[in-house]
Amino acid sequence: MIMDIYVNNCKPAILVYAKEKAILLKILSSEHHVEFCSDKKNFTEKTGMVKPDLIIINSGISEMIDLLDESTDLHNIPVIAITDLNEDIIKDYLHRGIIDSFLPDPVNPLTLVQTIKILLNLSRSQKEIFNREKENLVLKTFREDILRIIIHDMGNSISGVVGSIDLLKLLTGNFTEKQSKHLVRANESAKELLQIIKNIGDISQSGEDNYRYQIQKVDISRLLHQIKSELDDFFTYNKRNLVIEIPENLPHVKGQEELLKRLIESLINNAIKNTSAMGQVTVRINLPEDKTFLEVRVIDHGRSLPKEYRKKIFKFYGQLEIFDAGYRFGRGFSMTFCKFAVDKIGGQIWMEDIKEEKGNIIVFTVPLA
Repeated sequence: MIMDIYVNNCKPAILVYAKEKAILLKILSSEHHVEFCSDKKNFTEKTGMVKPDLIIINSGISEMIDLLDESTDLHNIPVIAITDLNEDIIKDYLHRGIIDSFLPDPVNPLTLVQTIKILLNLSRSQKEIFNREKENLVLKTFREDILRIIIHDMGNSISGVVGSIDLLKLLTGNFTEKQSKHLVRANESAKELLQIIKNIGDISQSGEDNYRYQIQKVDISRLLHQIKSELDDFFTYNKRNLVIEIPENLPHVKGQEELLKRLIESLINNAIKNTSAMGQVTVRINLPEDKTFLEVRVIDHGRSLPKEYRKKIFKFYGQLEIFDAGYRFGRGFSMTFCKFAVDKIGGQIWMEDIKEEKGNIIVFTVPLA
């Protein structure tokens, strides 16, 4: 229901451009604040003083149309033209959005009053919608700014923790085996938290035109060896095995190195959580015959995710459903981030059907350079 403009004793301001005002003055009731003007200069002055809610033109239609068309300040104010001009000319004015309604001259008083009320109500509704959108935009910008600050500050703090733990790891001779194991766990947990923070930042900024990741040539073979080297201690202390299977002479890919690294680490971390002690996580690289994309498979041998959940795994709310069903797979933002990262590099990601009773295979593609 459109809110009525005639509430709370609010009198709409109507600016009337007419040579003869007697007839219109009788029609326009005391519910309106009406100002009349009979020349363009007076009209221009009064639009600035009155701030009209509606304009009625009943004289000099052609010259007033030009003025209304040129004055951008008046484009959001509804205009009624009362005229006996050719209908085709009037239709052109309507089509161009210069006027909102026209009535034949002489005007029917009841029709004029009803038209005024309709246009004023529509104008008020449009203003309310615009103001709400403006408020929502301000709130959205505020939330985004706060989120950026939080992500930045938390990232810096966690980076400090990771750096300090890395320094402590160099003093392994001063720790017992149990202490070293806790140190490795603390280091990996801090790194995982840092990755989660970065993932949230990436997802929250995914729609921005100036997004910071630029596509470049990446040596994925070197990157995978780097990832394995960084994760070896964690796998050893947790009694699990990480196997990287890379063909010889692997070509470079198109992507962004940091994004690819975090994508692969997220999939490996997910596989670790679904792998029991003494189990194995495998990262297998395959180069299809068409040689346009590289396929990366991350394989675990834990509890298989049922087929009905496999298409939901990369959606945030789908992950909540999977967690509620009792599966420790793709929790939090990790799989949502993986889908985001693969989209950014121009690839695809999916869960592969398996014949074995245990295990899961997540495949993603990355274009060759």
